[in-house]
Amino acid sequence: MCLFSLSFLWGIILYLNPHYKQIIITVAVIFCLIFAIYKTATVIKSQRDKEEIEIKSHLFMRNIAILLIMIFLMISGFIRVCGVDRAFEVISEIDDMNNIIAIGKIESISRKNDKTLLILKDSCIKSQGKWKKVPKIQFSTKKKINPNYKNLIKIKGQAQMPQRASNPGNFDYYTYYKSKGIGLLLKGTILKEKKSENIEYFNGLDNLKYLFENSIEKNAFKSDIGILKSFILGDKSQLLEETKLLYKEGGIIHILCISGLHLSILGLFLYKNLRKAGAGFLLSGSIGGFVILSYVFMTGFTPSSLRAFIMFMLMLLANVSGLHYDMLSAIGFSMIIVLLINPFYVLNTGFVYSFVSVFGIAVFASKTNEKEGEKTNKKKIFGNIKNNLRKNFNFSLSMALFNMPLNAYYNYEINVTAFIINFFVIPFSSILLITAFFASLSGILKIHILTKSLFFTCHIILMFFEAICTIFNRLPFIKILTGKPELINIIIYYLILFLYRYACKSLKDKIFNKNKTLGNFLLPFGKDITDKFTGEIRNNKIKRLIISVAGIIILIFILKTKPCQGFEINVLDIGQGSCNVINDRGRAFVIDAGSSTFEKVGKNRVIPFLKYKGIKNIEYAFATHPDLDHINALEEFFLENIEVKKMVIPYNLRKSQAFKNLLNLAKKSKTKVIFMKRGDKLVKKDFTLTCLHPHKNFPEENENASSLVLELKVGKTKGLFTGDVEKEGEKSLIASNKLKKYDFLLIPHHGSKYTSSDEFLNKALPKISIISAGRGNMYGHPHKEVLDRLKKYNSKIFRTDRDGMISIMIENKKIKVKKYL
Repeated sequence: MCLFSLSFLWGIILYLNPHYKQIIITVAVIFCLIFAIYKTATVIKSQRDKEEIEIKSHLFMRNIAILLIMIFLMISGFIRVCGVDRAFEVISEIDDMNNIIAIGKIESISRKNDKTLLILKDSCIKSQGKWKKVPKIQFSTKKKINPNYKNLIKIKGQAQMPQRASNPGNFDYYTYYKSKGIGLLLKGTILKEKKSENIEYFNGLDNLKYLFENSIEKNAFKSDIGILKSFILGDKSQLLEETKLLYKEGGIIHILCISGLHLSILGLFLYKNLRKAGAGFLLSGSIGGFVILSYVFMTGFTPSSLRAFIMFMLMLLANVSGLHYDMLSAIGFSMIIVLLINPFYVLNTGFVYSFVSVFGIAVFASKTNEKEGEKTNKKKIFGNIKNNLRKNFNFSLSMALFNMPLNAYYNYEINVTAFIINFFVIPFSSILLITAFFASLSGILKIHILTKSLFFTCHIILMFFEAICTIFNRLPFIKILTGKPELINIIIYYLILFLYRYACKSLKDKIFNKNKTLGNFLLPFGKDITDKFTGEIRNNKIKRLIISVAGIIILIFILKTKPCQGFEINVLDIGQGSCNVINDRGRAFVIDAGSSTFEKVGKNRVIPFLKYKGIKNIEYAFATHPDLDHINALEEFFLENIEVKKMVIPYNLRKSQAFKNLLNLAKKSKTKVIFMKRGDKLVKKDFTLTCLHPHKNFPEENENASSLVLELKVGKTKGLFTGDVEKEGEKSLIASNKLKKYDFLLIPHHGSKYTSSDEFLNKALPKISIISAGRGNMYGHPHKEVLDRLKKYNSKIFRTDRDGMISIMIENKKIKVKKYL
């Protein structure tokens, strides 16, 4: 079943990312399967024993059937996602987004601060006089409304499509909403609401959620409200950013999401206690299943909770019918069902983490725990505690090993102590969930003493979580920046894990008995392999520790992103601002970093990009002038503990008050500050940066005109970075006779008409012109006059407001420009 589900999943991936590497892998896997079948057929022909021929023939037919089903499911996955994606294409055809009329059924209701958010399914919009079916719509309004589930509503307002990430490493709202099946965001008013029948159940769940929210807000400790609402109800509106960051860095952010862990804890708690009370399999299972399904609907119907519900029901069905429950088959079956509901769940990080984690537990932890469970201990109490600790360790280690590539892929870094933190946190998560649930319930029933006692217990547990994360996060060398690994690296990583579990198990007689060196290498990955060794090796703790550390280092090395092999200039899209990152084989040189469009642009846009590229520190940071839309992200580098080795500012602006905050931050971080003037050079092995402007005595009154103008030379390729240099600065540049013909030019001041004069462009004659400006900015940048002048000089124009990040790659004396969007 796992092979079948992976085939269905791969069909979806091939549609979403039809990259040549994926196609090659697909063809290679099918070829290997065909080759295996061919070899089986060859073996059958060589057999003389009739009984042996029958066995081999049965195996041959079974393999053919499996191959055909896998190919069928892969094609089915491709067709399914293709059909769903057509509805999203309709939205891209809408011309006017300012006055949209739409209808749809209310699927979910949430209230955040003063807003009401509705998710509408079975949606249609009116476009060009016709009603067209579209994906789900997220409708928001500031008016106080009290709609009911399943009601059909007609709405009117201003709509927009979720924005795609315009830089690598940035949060992709388009993918996020698409993974939820949402294609349109609409703000406006409700024109009409038609009541639907048989909605009492869903309205009751909404009211129950509201009661739980009130109970938590009134009775829980103030510092715990956001965490408990997120932990129990999936509402992150009051979750503090500091808490979210602490849990993320500690590798326990998953407990703040409604996941299979929550449902498993709640469902098994109800089921086991009902069974102990004397209820039958059917009654216990029915009550447990109904409660879990209600909880799934109440908390937002996430893919991870849906997976847990399907697997829980399969387990109950197996118990009632007396059949064997196979966890791997249940995972495969639930994956197919979840992806049939919405194939774009494959883009949801919750879906990926949920299935990978439970798969890791099924493959590694569950089988190890089964063997340990068979062993008895004379001292039962001590034995149970020891076995529970071992099980918890196996669960934590399995989740950490399987989630490590995902952390590298989504977060671009790995916390090597995450499995230790989870070892302490996961057992208490069960206690926290049950305690918080009954604390909220007792608050609703107004049993004050019990409510206060239970919420106090929750507070103690959360303080313990915070202490554990804080202690381990402060340890040196626990965070390893990997960058975003390639898909092939992740596949190799998982292949090594499966090699341990299956290949080494089948070859134990050949490997472990004859080649102890290879056996020693595989020792840290599990106790069942360890048992194959001699007592001397098995009991040598120092050797086991050394081998364990070596194994982890090798796995991390596989995920580590290779530094940029050539020379690359990245002009980031950060709205109305400027940020240019020179990447010289993994060494970063930043020229300006700031924006007036986005808040915390360094934390949310520039730093994630650097992490994506695997860049840990910045060699040189150049601030061309002190406008905030050029330096506020540079200031954030210091606040976010990004190491900046050297800071460069214009010599004539060294006393500018606008630079005061940046220079103070640099001083506190012990960053060397360099004052640059015309003629100064930064010479490196592969490139040279020369300052063309301003000269030492240039008037400092006009800070834009005093912008650093830097000439980059890489071999015979030349480029010019101009900051916000204006008329006086351009005149000084022209008079200096320092300007040459350039392969690429960063247009001054975001394309303002007061820059890029004919005289300036006639000297520079750029083959490629790049403009950094924000979408729909209030200044109207880039101005038409500048665009017309650039066209007159036959310069090829690239714009961050349309093209996203623009990359210039220089290798083997060739220049290549690539748009991100």
